[in-house]
Amino acid sequence: MIIFFGVSATLFLIPYFLQGIKGLTAEEAGYWMIAIPLTNMVVSPIAGKLSDKMNPKYLMAVAPVFFALGIYILTGVDIDVRYWEFFIMLVPIGVGMGMIMSPAFNVIMSSVPPQKVGMANGTVRSINTIGQAMGVAVGGVLLTSRMNEWIPGYGNIVPDPGTMSLLRIMAKFNPVPLIGMTEGFMDSMHYTFSVFMWFPLLSSLIIFLFLKGEEHLRKMRSIEAS
Repeated sequence: MIIFFGVSATLFLIPYFLQGIKGLTAEEAGYWMIAIPLTNMVVSPIAGKLSDKMNPKYLMAVAPVFFALGIYILTGVDIDVRYWEFFIMLVPIGVGMGMIMSPAFNVIMSSVPPQKVGMANGTVRSINTIGQAMGVAVGGVLLTSRMNEWIPGYGNIVPDPGTMSLLRIMAKFNPVPLIGMTEGFMDSMHYTFSVFMWFPLLSSLIIFLFLKGEEHLRKMRSIEAS
């Protein structure tokens, strides 16, 4: 839950940046974010196989570090970032996602009786969803609180791409609103990233200190022996 809490606040802001600040369409923004699923698709099966050969605890403890690294890199993203530069920035997040999902489910399913696997799966997904929802909510609060420092009386609404497009039109006649909104959003986004990058590191510490992960490894060795 802590991992999804930290990462979801980052991921939900990226489309606002791509569509609202860089002026991309929804389809183009999807192409710009494709590094995450692509990297996840490559790393996930490798991590799953490795977790059958070694204690998955270590993969799960390292994965959040990649999340944190990716979020930290995004604290330096600027308006003029190019596609491949942004692609590389997102790769660590995709690596972290691929490294943790397969080993985590291996550990979880190995730690419960077979008749309770469905219940365990539903519980994990519910916890992840709660973490995502809380991350989006708190991330939005942090962003808009920072925006109010730039634009007094701004309120608590995340600037949607439509609003940003309207401001770009207004900027042809008076550039001040767009400049203030753009600078305020970029600073607020960087600030939000700088706060949330610590949550994956916290989860990494918790995993390393408290997770054993040996049950899955014992089961895999017994299967191989038989």
